[in-house]
Amino acid sequence: MICAAALAAAAPRADAATIHVTSMADSGPGTLRNAIATASPGSTIIVPAGTIKLTSAQLDVTKKLEIDGAGATATIVSGNDAHRVFSLAGAVGVKITKLSIVHGRVAQVDGDLSGGGVTIDAASSLTLDSARVRDNVVDVSGDATHPGGNANGGGIFNAGTLALVRSAVDHNTANANATAGDHPGGIVSGGGIDNKGGLSVTTTSISSNTATGVGHGTSGGGIIDGGGVYNETGSLAITDGSLDKNTANGDGGANGPGGIVDGGGLVHAGGALTLTRTSVSGNTASGLGHGTGGGGIVTAGGLENGGGDLSLVRATIDGNVARADGGTSGSGGSVSGAGIFQGGTKLTIGRSSISNNTASATGAGTGGTIFGGGLDDGSTSPTTITNSRFSANGANADGSPAGDVNGVGIFLGGSLPTVSASTVDGNHGTARGAGSSSGGSGLGGGVYVGVPTSMTNVTLNANSLDASGGNSGSGGNAIGGGAFV
Repeated sequence: MICAAALAAAAPRADAATIHVTSMADSGPGTLRNAIATASPGSTIIVPAGTIKLTSAQLDVTKKLEIDGAGATATIVSGNDAHRVFSLAGAVGVKITKLSIVHGRVAQVDGDLSGGGVTIDAASSLTLDSARVRDNVVDVSGDATHPGGNANGGGIFNAGTLALVRSAVDHNTANANATAGDHPGGIVSGGGIDNKGGLSVTTTSISSNTATGVGHGTSGGGIIDGGGVYNETGSLAITDGSLDKNTANGDGGANGPGGIVDGGGLVHAGGALTLTRTSVSGNTASGLGHGTGGGGIVTAGGLENGGGDLSLVRATIDGNVARADGGTSGSGGSVSGAGIFQGGTKLTIGRSSISNNTASATGAGTGGTIFGGGLDDGSTSPTTITNSRFSANGANADGSPAGDVNGVGIFLGGSLPTVSASTVDGNHGTARGAGSSSGGSGLGGGVYVGVPTSMTNVTLNANSLDASGGNSGSGGNAIGGGAFV
């Protein structure tokens, strides 16, 4: 009995442990790949400063692990522009801290691909803390015989649970471009992140990501959802974060119309969406037509909510651009909300700024239609706006003849809005005719009120509209420089 007990005590244990990576090679003893494969569930893997380039395949994680680097600028795991970096599968919980996930790439002609840097399956969860996901690519662009395919999540594709804490997701790309022939662009969801599971974002920057589905020849742009993030399911809370300088591009081919483009920064289609002390700034949604092509259908240069309640608390929505301009002989398209489009249930905005956002739907032919340079509100439940400012937003529907501009600062078309202790100032819209063409329709330089609305202690100042005709064209209708009711 004593001998058996001694032998049992001497046997190797499979308990959780701390494993130190000692080689920065792709595979073999001491490497990160070997550590992931041999670690017991619950182990911690320590990765030193340096760069690991994956030359054989992605890193598959199928057990509970923590992977800790020496800092996001010091420890780098690279897909070498040839492989995805991490794939999580099974009922596992993984935490990755203090390292960067870079230069992952998945590509094929046409088809459907997801997650250039990371994929998380439905049963898995990942926490990224003090980490960075950058310069990863999903590319399903077409060729002479194929249009663009379906590209999902240039940086991260999540079907499970993802938490981002003190991290950055930047300079990732999801491409579904048409590159030859007369083919349309493809379908793209999330230049930075495509979320089909649970997502939380705290003290994290999501910036300079790109989702593109550009058409070729006479064909139009694709269907683009979210230059930064596409959140398909579940509630989403972003606290002390930023979604800045992301781009959603569904431009047409050389003689093609613009596509259907939603959310330069963020598209939310899930439950409640809450932004607290968060910036959505400098994002672009583009559905340009080229040549004879007309502008596309563009919704929200900054953020689009088509899900549940939207709440903005001390948020900044600034300098976003939504463009649906026509080509050199094409008409303008339509834009809904250069800053924000709210198509969900209830909207609450408190102590926030919606400023310097610009909507453009110009045409060499007829100008397009714009609803809300700052905010287009189509809530199905009552809207409440308090202690907020809508300033210096712009809308341009010039053309031959000009188009229509409705509510340059705010377009209220939802359910029983209440606006109090707020300022709407310096917003300017144009619907000018060119040459001998007539001006268009401009309704509400500051606010367009299309439903019963309560406004208390609201300052309207220096808002304006211009619906003038061309050199020999008649003027249009510019009604309510401050407010149209």
